[in-house]
Amino acid sequence: MTIVALSGCTRSGKSLLAKMLEKHLDDVKVVHQDDFWYRSVAVEVNGRPRRSEEEPSCTNFDAMRQCVEEMAKCHRIVIVEGFQVLYDPKLRELFDHMIHLDLTFDECLHRRTAARSPLNPNPLSPQDVVDLAARRLIGMFTFKSFEFRNRIWHVTSFASPRITVQLPSFACARHTHPL
Repeated sequence: MTIVALSGCTRSGKSLLAKMLEKHLDDVKVVHQDDFWYRSVAVEVNGRPRRSEEEPSCTNFDAMRQCVEEMAKCHRIVIVEGFQVLYDPKLRELFDHMIHLDLTFDECLHRRTAARSPLNPNPLSPQDVVDLAARRLIGMFTFKSFEFRNRIWHVTSFASPRITVQLPSFACARHTHPL
């Protein structure tokens, strides 16, 4: 049994990569952070109160961890994807591998402010993206703790619609799959 964290900033392609790995590998279960969102919270941004759906306290990490532990009992590979999956220390302890998808800020801004679509169900204003980045809430939790930095695989320039990813050893022998 192998548990893999798939992290990265908002709209970096985490779900797409998770679906591709699930399709190309045997006995894989994907656990999505979005399935454990349970509330918005009050925050202050630039001196103004507002509601946020992007804070760590919006995600039920205890339930997520329990789900991952249950899935690991009956699947060879469990992929846990979400922009804050590395935030919770107890969840992080479960991961055998961590993959982080990097995007430039400009590409993140472009994707997150695009018109509402299946790829962007909750568009934000450009100012909201800037505010979240300033508050380090757009996938920046990846490097909250230094003790696990050496366990992260980085995939950069995921903006291309067609790239090739070399799958890590947990995915069986070495394979490359075009996205």
